[in-house]
Amino acid sequence: MVKEKRDVESIAYIKLSKHREKVFLNIEKKLKIPSEISKETGLKIDDVSRALRGLKSKNLVICLNETDKRARLYELTSKGKSVLKYIK
Repeated sequence: MVKEKRDVESIAYIKLSKHREKVFLNIEKKLKIPSEISKETGLKIDDVSRALRGLKSKNLVICLNETDKRARLYELTSKGKSVLKYIK
Protein backbone atom coordinates (compact mmCIF):
# COMPACT_ATOMS: atom_id res chain seq x y z
CA MET A 1 0.00 0.00 0.00
CA VAL A 2 1.22 3.50 -0.85
CA LYS A 3 1.70 5.37 2.40
CA GLU A 4 2.32 8.95 1.36
CA LYS A 5 0.02 11.23 -0.62
CA ARG A 6 2.99 12.70 -2.52
CA ASP A 7 3.86 9.22 -3.76
CA VAL A 8 0.29 8.64 -4.97
CA GLU A 9 0.34 11.95 -6.86
CA SER A 10 3.73 11.12 -8.39
CA ILE A 11 2.62 7.63 -9.43
CA ALA A 12 -0.47 9.07 -11.11
CA TYR A 13 1.62 11.74 -12.85
CA ILE A 14 3.95 9.12 -14.31
CA LYS A 15 1.15 6.73 -15.27
CA LEU A 16 -0.74 9.47 -17.14
CA SER A 17 1.91 9.46 -19.87
CA LYS A 18 3.45 6.40 -21.52
CA HIS A 19 6.41 8.58 -22.54
CA ARG A 20 7.05 9.69 -18.96
CA GLU A 21 6.73 6.11 -17.78
CA LYS A 22 9.20 4.81 -20.40
CA VAL A 23 11.72 7.54 -19.61
CA PHE A 24 11.34 7.09 -15.86
CA LEU A 25 11.87 3.33 -16.05
CA ASN A 26 14.77 3.70 -18.48
CA ILE A 27 16.91 5.66 -16.01
CA GLU A 28 16.14 3.31 -13.15
CA LYS A 29 19.55 1.66 -12.88
CA LYS A 30 22.14 4.11 -14.20
CA LEU A 31 22.87 7.66 -15.23
CA LYS A 32 21.64 8.44 -18.73
CA ILE A 33 21.76 11.27 -21.23
CA PRO A 34 18.64 12.07 -23.27
CA SER A 35 20.04 10.64 -26.52
CA GLU A 36 20.66 7.28 -24.81
CA ILE A 37 17.13 7.28 -23.44
CA SER A 38 15.77 8.12 -26.89
CA LYS A 39 17.72 5.33 -28.55
CA GLU A 40 16.79 2.72 -25.91
CA THR A 41 13.09 3.59 -25.70
CA GLY A 42 12.44 4.42 -29.34
CA LEU A 43 11.02 7.83 -28.35
CA LYS A 44 11.85 11.03 -30.21
CA ILE A 45 14.43 13.21 -28.46
CA ASP A 46 11.83 16.00 -28.08
CA ASP A 47 9.49 13.60 -26.28
CA VAL A 48 12.32 12.46 -24.00
CA SER A 49 13.27 16.05 -23.19
CA ARG A 50 9.65 16.97 -22.44
CA ALA A 51 9.25 13.92 -20.18
CA LEU A 52 12.49 14.71 -18.34
CA ARG A 53 11.42 18.32 -17.76
CA GLY A 54 8.14 17.13 -16.27
CA LEU A 55 9.77 14.47 -14.10
CA LYS A 56 12.33 17.01 -12.93
CA SER A 57 9.61 19.52 -12.03
CA LYS A 58 8.02 16.85 -9.80
CA ASN A 59 11.41 16.13 -8.16
CA LEU A 60 11.48 12.56 -9.52
CA VAL A 61 14.69 12.95 -11.53
CA ILE A 62 17.65 15.28 -11.22
CA CYS A 63 20.07 16.62 -13.78
CA LEU A 64 23.58 16.30 -12.42
CA ASN A 65 25.22 18.78 -14.82
CA GLU A 66 22.72 21.50 -15.70
CA THR A 67 25.27 23.76 -17.40
CA ASP A 68 26.34 21.13 -19.92
CA LYS A 69 24.05 21.63 -22.92
CA ARG A 70 25.19 18.56 -24.89
CA ALA A 71 25.31 15.65 -22.45
CA ARG A 72 23.14 16.27 -19.43
CA LEU A 73 23.16 13.30 -17.08
CA TYR A 74 19.95 12.33 -15.33
CA GLU A 75 19.25 10.01 -12.42
CA LEU A 76 16.33 9.26 -10.14
CA THR A 77 16.02 11.28 -6.95
CA SER A 78 15.34 9.58 -3.63
CA LYS A 79 11.66 10.43 -4.15
CA GLY A 80 11.88 8.88 -7.64
CA LYS A 81 13.42 5.71 -6.20
CA SER A 82 10.65 5.56 -3.61
CA VAL A 83 7.98 5.82 -6.32
CA LEU A 84 9.76 3.36 -8.63
CA LYS A 85 8.63 0.27 -6.72
CA TYR A 86 4.99 1.17 -7.46
CA ILE A 87 5.59 1.81 -11.16
CA LYS A 88 7.34 -1.50 -11.90
